[in-house]
Amino acid sequence: MEVDIKVFNPPYDKKEFYEHMGDVFSMNTVRKELPYLSNDPHRLWFLAFSGNTLIGFCSLQEHKNVVKLLCDYVFPQYRGNGVYRQLVDVRTTYAERYNKPIEIICTGDIFSEMYLKRGFVEVKRTKNYRFLRRGVSNAT
Repeated sequence: MEVDIKVFNPPYDKKEFYEHMGDVFSMNTVRKELPYLSNDPHRLWFLAFSGNTLIGFCSLQEHKNVVKLLCDYVFPQYRGNGVYRQLVDVRTTYAERYNKPIEIICTGDIFSEMYLKRGFVEVKRTKNYRFLRRGVSNAT
């Protein structure tokens, strides 16, 4: 599937961003899978489009000693077409620019495996989550 990924790097055009994402923050279907979905002024967003249609998104945020990969989502009707894989690649490559360790919390093995294949290692596991990290020295 051909996907166009647009990066919203702070300070971005909020009007344009919320034209695409405004409704998403309140959609019950999205909130069910991402109950902690939110935005803040320092978060960088990657929005995936097919034509003019928003089909997925993810974000990251730089902190003092780490870059955290945050909320990622592909709308159900577009899953299984490689959209998530493209978002993972673009976001991970972008995160490498900061030259800091990169962290993500995954909820499923399918998602975790995608990051493990990209050099992340599991640092902790709970009943519902896998905590993954990739240090600067093992970045590809």
